[in-house]
Amino acid sequence: MQTKGAHEAQYEQVVFYGCSHHGPMGDGDNVSPLESKPLASGHAPVNGIKMYYEVHGRKDGVPLVLLHGGGSTVQVTFSKVLPVFAGRRRVIALEEQAHGRTTDRDAPVAFESSADDVAALLRYLKVDQADIFGFSNGASVALQVALRYPQLVRKMVFASSMTKRAGARPQLWEFMKQADFSNMPQPLKDAFLSVNPDVQQLKTMHDKDVARMRSFKDVPDDAVRSVGVPTLIVLGDQDIVTPEHAFELTRLISGARLLILPGGHGDYLGEAVMTQKQTRYPELTARLIEEFLDSDFRALASEPARPRGGPMHDVQHISVYIARPPVEVYEFASDPRNLPRWAAGLARSDVRRDGDDWIADAPFGTVRVRFVQRNSLGVMDHGVTLESGVTVHNPMRVVPNGDGSELVLTLIRQPGMSDGQFAKDKAAVENDLRALKDLLERKSSP
Repeated sequence: MQTKGAHEAQYEQVVFYGCSHHGPMGDGDNVSPLESKPLASGHAPVNGIKMYYEVHGRKDGVPLVLLHGGGSTVQVTFSKVLPVFAGRRRVIALEEQAHGRTTDRDAPVAFESSADDVAALLRYLKVDQADIFGFSNGASVALQVALRYPQLVRKMVFASSMTKRAGARPQLWEFMKQADFSNMPQPLKDAFLSVNPDVQQLKTMHDKDVARMRSFKDVPDDAVRSVGVPTLIVLGDQDIVTPEHAFELTRLISGARLLILPGGHGDYLGEAVMTQKQTRYPELTARLIEEFLDSDFRALASEPARPRGGPMHDVQHISVYIARPPVEVYEFASDPRNLPRWAAGLARSDVRRDGDDWIADAPFGTVRVRFVQRNSLGVMDHGVTLESGVTVHNPMRVVPNGDGSELVLTLIRQPGMSDGQFAKDKAAVENDLRALKDLLERKSSP
């Protein structure tokens, strides 16, 4: 999806700034598949600046607050996904200190102070609680909102950012040393000047964003663990954030989910700098995020919700490299009828369909298996309902890796499970993934 030049462009972007047919789109009559016109917009007096904001979509419900990437405007980061969100919910999009149409103050741009500004804006708009979606530097701001104002946040989407310097690829920090206004991506300059013709403020924004990234400080793990809201971690498989760091965040934030999508930094949103061609990925991304926002989270655990600060479940991310194209791996592994051919730990004989479920005879009894709807993103999450009525949820997906595929299954330790039982489950999954690898690679042999 990206050339070497595109990879270089994504590092340059973050160096400066951080990190078909459509059906009915909901109640907002100001929405089309191409754009969303604000129901209201203006400048709010917050903490010594005049913060620009827009309100889209519905007039009721828990709003979704969009926090753009560094060096950007609302339109640069969210123009392709905002209309999708606005078709079903109330959306508040804003521009950070010194960015776009928001004024500056005599102080650095910082994640913490920007979080304070977001909280002040929500108070100004009389919003008691919101969902927060931040991309890149905006995700780092969203994290600070969740830490400093937990009562304001219902759910958080943390997209393409990191909580520690080691969470980004080393090339990012090398490019950081070269950051200069002269090599700021021209599309970002043009986007800023299209809403604010002040070239000096553009340069001020650039310089403050560079300073923020060069002085990036790790967020302590204990602080990340204290996040008490349902969280979705999102990144591209060729992002500046490493998949290992994303997995680490799912262990630190209790109950966090992980969504890895094809592309580089911002591709999956249709972000103005990174998108190389017209694609439906932004709409698909928005729909997947909406599924997270709309879920009630009862399906994520088989025990009552714990108070904040309770123990986390142990998690094992088990992966296998398969020397076959991702689409081939997905087509085979997502078909429940193929389970007996590779998943002996789940289906020992032919499966039979019962509505949206598939009935299988597992080594531990009869189970009902339900996969997520077919999709083009390689997501194969599935629930396994045991004879006891408990449903165990298994996140699974396939992503490109070189000329082949990486298939990853997340094994979540269930309440009351002993060390021996968890180790046995892990071994069974590893055996099943090896069987899948052997089967698909053998099929491709001459």
